[in-house]
Formats: sequence, C-alpha cells, structure tokens
Amino acid sequence: LKPRKLSSLLLLMNPRAKFLMDDDRLIGIAQMADDAPMLDLHGMSLYEAEHEVDRFLHRMFMAKESVVRIVHGKGGEVLAHNIPKIVKKHPMVRYSKPSLESFDVGAAIYAVLDIA
Repeated sequence: LKPRKLSSLLLLMNPRAKFLMDDDRLIGIAQMADDAPMLDLHGMSLYEAEHEVDRFLHRMFMAKESVVRIVHGKGGEVLAHNIPKIVKKHPMVRYSKPSLESFDVGAAIYAVLDIA
C-alpha cells in the first residue's frame, strides 16, 4: 500500500495527531511525500491569482486536505509579494510558510488548512 496522502493518513490513524504534530511537521511530511495539492499562479494578474487562491483553498478545505502548495513564482514581484499575505489572512488557513525546497525558495508557499 502506497499512501498517496501521508499527512492525511496520519491524521486518520490518530485523530489526536492534529494536536500532537505541529504545523511545520505537517508541511515537512507533505514535502517528503510530495503529495500536497498544488495551485500554479504563473502568468496570472494579482486579481486573477487572488480569485484562484480563494477557489483553490475552498475546494481543498471541502476535500479535507490538510496541506496545500501554492506556486506564485519569483519573477513577478507583485505575486511574490502579495500571495503570501493573502494566504496567511485567509480564514481557512491555520498556518502558512514559504517553501524551503531548493527549487522552490521564494517561489512557493505551503499552507495548513484549518480542517476539523
């Protein structure tokens, strides 16, 4: 059995794991398993990107995904500057953190959704 969603599987095995594992560990597990749902915002205006982020976070919340990855890119300063703020303030996001993976530094953000 290859668990496609390792972070979700851990929460199912132990419902209290949500309280035992900190959000950084959830993100770390999602990075290692490379299974976090992803939204790519390349080529979008800030208005389009903000709308897509909201739609994506709502869909992932309803799907009970615990961790998501949003790629905003490095080059477009407008998205790189604003998307992390938008994600952090979103009501369905409990915690967010820039990606520290070598190919993603400054270009993506991970978010932990506040699923029950």
